[in-house]
Parts: sequence; structure tokens; C-alpha cells
Amino acid sequence: MIVSLASGEKVNCVDREIASGADGAVYQTQDGTQLVKLYHNAEPWRLATLDAILGRFNAVSGDPYWAQLLCWPTAIVTSPRIGIVIPRADTDMRKLDCFNVVRWLKYHPEDVGNLQGRLGITIKVARAVRRLHFKGLCHSDLSGNNVLANPHDGRAYVIDCDGLVVPGQSIARPVVDGTSGWMAPELVAQEVTDPSVDTEKHALSVLIYETLLLRHPLRGRKVFDPRDHDRDESLRMGRQATFIEHPTDRSNRPQRLPYGYHLLGSAVGRLIERAFVMGLRNPRERPTPAEWERDLCRLVDTLVPCINPACSFGSFPLSELGAEQRRVTCPWCGTAMPGLTLPVLHWQSPVPGQAGVYRSDGTRHVGWQDHTIHVWHIEPHALPGPDSDPQVLATFQRYRDALGVARWLLVNGCLPHFEAADPGGGWKLVGPGQAVELKRGRKLRFGPLGTARDATVDLVEVV
Repeated sequence: MIVSLASGEKVNCVDREIASGADGAVYQTQDGTQLVKLYHNAEPWRLATLDAILGRFNAVSGDPYWAQLLCWPTAIVTSPRIGIVIPRADTDMRKLDCFNVVRWLKYHPEDVGNLQGRLGITIKVARAVRRLHFKGLCHSDLSGNNVLANPHDGRAYVIDCDGLVVPGQSIARPVVDGTSGWMAPELVAQEVTDPSVDTEKHALSVLIYETLLLRHPLRGRKVFDPRDHDRDESLRMGRQATFIEHPTDRSNRPQRLPYGYHLLGSAVGRLIERAFVMGLRNPRERPTPAEWERDLCRLVDTLVPCINPACSFGSFPLSELGAEQRRVTCPWCGTAMPGLTLPVLHWQSPVPGQAGVYRSDGTRHVGWQDHTIHVWHIEPHALPGPDSDPQVLATFQRYRDALGVARWLLVNGCLPHFEAADPGGGWKLVGPGQAVELKRGRKLRFGPLGTARDATVDLVEVV
């Protein structure tokens, strides 16, 4: 089959469709690098919408980084009927929903991937949605079916970007209201009629909760209508939606809940509460994609590798309570980790307008062998992103002294200004290639006074 593009170019496609949905049929190009979607019945406004998506609302605009996160249309098809050309995802990526079905994972444990990979997926989806919202767009059907992912290495790819909506404008109209399970309660209850940034914040929160905790936040034990399955589902996801981990309403709590959302740390826990307690009825309370991205990135810095080689997730966040009580157990496999010593950096940021004053920002960095520090760790308010410098600034190293006692070092890779000080003592420079021992209470300074974050060292000695 030969298709014609709006540019006049001709593209050869395989005649047999590889997928078909309510909106259109998808074909592969002969060279296998692209896909062509032909709409079954293109609405009169469709061409203007596609022109806008490829033009002034283009969230990719040839940038290779965003092209890795958003499956953006690259051309408009005019014959044999209206359609689009889109890039083809890597063959080792599948729909995210496949990796979140517990019944499937029971028989295919390899599809669990690992926690670091799953965190990478959630960060990238949040970043992609933030990009859409920054451009004045919403996806309109954000769901586990419209994200391709790999839970082993954290890649994520948001697809079906031709159905985007420009809230408040008629240039791009919603084709669907969303997918059951991810639609906001007000859409399910038909209290609002069109997808928006606020409804999409709910869909994003559901995706993140499911991907990290392997369960749906609203599917609990409560039955809303035992005689009518469809009405029961509508009430569960809509007017009577109840968070399964609601702190005061336990009516929808599953009979078995092996671990709670608090294991993801206090910052992410607060976002979950805003999403599914305060924000379930009040859309304005829902976390933004930028807030999710920020706190999920910081959660990555608290991960501890599990010592059990058979652990399904491979690592877990070091809980604030566990660190305080000196008792650390993997929440996924139940493996205790006695005798382990972990260095933890508690970050402090300089206070604007108060020279030499630093204040704790509530974030931590857990050290383990060969774990690294980068520019986004030491710059106040910075996050890893498409423009971040990946250079390693410092590395955690573990060694045993002459008496066999395990000790931790932080080796300066290329920091031009790195200092250490003990309580009541003066600052001492640690040059590139040199190391400082990580002792409880020792302070570290990663740049000239007031320009970078400081850190206070704690040693978590697990009993």
C-alpha cells in the first residue's frame, strides 16, 4: 500500500494492518521504522487539529530527548484517507498495563523488572505530561494502555499523541473521555464533560501508584452495587470512589495489604494523600506532574539494594523510621539486613538573602558502594533532566581498615571546591582525587559558601 503525505511524499506500507481501534487502523512502513495510522472516519476538524499538533503545539519540535518520551506525529497522511505518520517504539517496550497486572506477574516474575526501573518509568511519564501541560495541552487518554515501557531500564514512551486536547479551545477536541480505571471521578460521574489538565493529574497519579505498588488505588473490597457490575464499576471509579488506603475510612481497604504507600517515603506519601484523599473530590488539590517528578527523583536517592538476590524489586527506599530505629527490612521480600552500615547525607540548602545560613530541605542521599553524586544533587532545587550534566562529581566507597572495621569514604572526583568539618572544628579542603571519611555528624560542603548545598553525615548501623 502506498500512502500520500501532505508534503507530497509517498510512503510504502505493508498492506496488512498490525492494530486497529475505534479511532483508526495502524500499518507498518516497509522499512519498519515508522507506523501509519489511518482514521476510519476523519472528523471535519481533524486536519486543523493535526496541523496544530505538528505546528504551534508541537511538544517535541525535533528535540531528540522529548522524541524519546512522546510518540509525536511527524507527518499528515492525505491518501488513501486522512491519517498520520508516527515513529515506531523499540521492540522491547510493551504497554505499561502489562507490567502492573498481579495475576500476570505471578507467572511471569521477570516482568516485575526492578524498583529503580519502575521509578524511572514514573519519572519519565510525569516529565512527559509536564511537557504537555507546559505547551497548553492534555493527553485526554493517559492510561496504562497508552504508555509503552520497560521496567528493567526505566524507559517510557507516551503514545496516541494525536488525540491531544487544547483545553479551552476548539482547535483540538477530545475524541474520548479516557479509559476506565484512569478517568477522574468527575469524568466518570459526568460532572464534567471534557478531559482537562485537572482530570489528567488524576490519571497520572493512578499510573504512578499502580506502577510502584502493583495495585489500583480505588479497587478495594467494597461492593457498591452487587446486582449491576457496570453500575458498581461506575460508582467505584466515580461518585463513591474511595482510596483503598484512606487514613480514616477503611471501608474499601483490601483484606490483605502487604505494604502501605508510606514505604515510598514521606514526600511521595504526601502526594499520594493529596491525589486520593484531598484531591479525589477536589481536583485543584491534585499533585502536578512537576511535583511528582521532583519527589520521585528524590526518592531514587534513598534506594538501598536488597541483599536477597531473589528479591523481586531488587531495592527499596530507606524509610525515615527504619533509619531512626536502626532496623532495616526489605518491604518486598521481608529480608532483614542486620549488621549493615549505610552512610546517609542529609541535605541543607542555603537560605536566600541570609549569607552563610543553611536550612534542611528534608531530602536525603543514601550511599552504597560506587553510588555517585552529580550536579543535580549539589545545586539547590535542581533535578536530573534532559539538560543535566551526567559527569560524576563524587563516589561512595566502602573499605575495611586494619582491624576489619567497615568504613565509608566519599571520593572527590572533580569537585573544584569540596570541604569537610567536624562539629566545632574548622573546614578542611578535600581536593580532586582525595577522599573524606564519612563519620556521624561530619559536615560536607560541595561549593563556595552559599552557592551549593551542604550535607550532614549520618551512619545508619542496622541492628
